[in-house]
Amino acid sequence: MSQGALTRIQRVAIGKEATIYTTPASFTKPRGIEGTSMTAGREALADNRQLTSRKAQHAAHVGQKSFAFGMTIPMHDDIVADMGDVLEGALGSKVAASSLTFVSGNQSSITISAGTFDPLIIISLSDGSKHVRPVKSVAANVATLAIQLPALGGRTVTGVANALACYKHDPSADIFTFQIQSDRDQEPDQVPYVGKGCAPLSVGLSLDLTQRLGLSFSFEGGDWEQAVGADLGDPDGALTGQYLGYACEVFVQDIGTPAAGTQLDAQTVGLDLAPQTIGRRATRINTSDLNVPGSALVGWKRGLQFPNQVTLTLTKADTTWIAERDARSPFGMLLVFSKGTPGSVPGLEKIGVFLPRVVLDSEPTLTDIDGIEGQQLAFRVEEEALAAPYLYQGCLSFFG
Repeated sequence: MSQGALTRIQRVAIGKEATIYTTPASFTKPRGIEGTSMTAGREALADNRQLTSRKAQHAAHVGQKSFAFGMTIPMHDDIVADMGDVLEGALGSKVAASSLTFVSGNQSSITISAGTFDPLIIISLSDGSKHVRPVKSVAANVATLAIQLPALGGRTVTGVANALACYKHDPSADIFTFQIQSDRDQEPDQVPYVGKGCAPLSVGLSLDLTQRLGLSFSFEGGDWEQAVGADLGDPDGALTGQYLGYACEVFVQDIGTPAAGTQLDAQTVGLDLAPQTIGRRATRINTSDLNVPGSALVGWKRGLQFPNQVTLTLTKADTTWIAERDARSPFGMLLVFSKGTPGSVPGLEKIGVFLPRVVLDSEPTLTDIDGIEGQQLAFRVEEEALAAPYLYQGCLSFFG
């Protein structure tokens, strides 16, 4: 007899549906997947018929289907190729990559002669260091930085570039649905499933010094079938270029009055990039083939973006945060992650998360970090008083 179904052997294929439950034109097989979980359920409807001399509360009467899927992926060089559609569906829109012609720059501004500035830019200094900084405003061809560069000390800015891929909050955008295929490499003692109409309920970005930088994905769908997905196979390529978990710049400061960036000593960072995802349910049937739908889910609506708090754990407590909480002071939050091995010189490969307006949402609390007194901060992402170019609540940018 066969004995198989190792949970360590995992295969996943994800394809974007044109409309809910349709077969995707293509699939990607993401690299580096970890901890996949899958639940294919069906409601059990109460049936109180009297079958014989006794009354049965439940009989073989099945209801709607439901599908849930989750996985974690460490941040790597090909995360955009593998999960770009999901990131775009979560945040709303993708800013097309554009080129710039650099002229000059200093600590507070950058001048170009051609091209346009995206929401985030990367600046290369003459000593080889690279800094990701948000733009506060653009006048003609000059961009004022919302968070200034470190003191240059006689050095000059020698170049600037936009992100290779930038996913930006867009409240008017549709939520993409996906078909998800998953199995245990066709082992004989496992049950494969194909989930349909799946929307990303959460896309969590987490930094923990004891782990790698990664994204966690959670999907919910309205239909499924028990079948081996025809598009399953080995990942689309080798896993390369993982990003260090502990190499992260954290800035929380006033961007209305730009100043040089002041890094915070953060131990953990956590935020959810996905919006509230609300299911639309209605009764209908697929008239093309008269199949009875597995679920009453007929679409998804986008709710509030960043509905959950953005959390920081700092290794040093500061009473200033208590005063800022009482005043509800608005800040800009910038997180910059760098690729590289310990001791190496970071290159242009960076990941930036920019939230133009965050406010402390609850009282800062003290916490123990290996015997050191630290402080936990919880921020709420707001949209109040945002002005150009900040007509979005947040963006995720990849540089290379």
